[in-house]
Amino acid sequence: MRGDQKWPPQSVKEAVDAENEARRQLAKGPACRPRKVKKDYTEFFSQHALNHSYTSYRVPPGTQHFEPLSGRSSY
Repeated sequence: MRGDQKWPPQSVKEAVDAENEARRQLAKGPACRPRKVKKDYTEFFSQHALNHSYTSYRVPPGTQHFEPLSGRSSY
């Protein structure tokens, strides 16, 4: 006999099949989903704002070249 016909035992196969069927029924769920509530995080971000002296990202020196006459920067 092939190995997949012997293992797992029949009782385990039936239990797994029953569990998968229950999972499928649960996934079908109600016909409509609850609507997504938009949360407002402005109060949180205002309380945890960084001060102006906090160092932010700065471009490493030598990676950008600015030509004052052209008015644009090149990488």
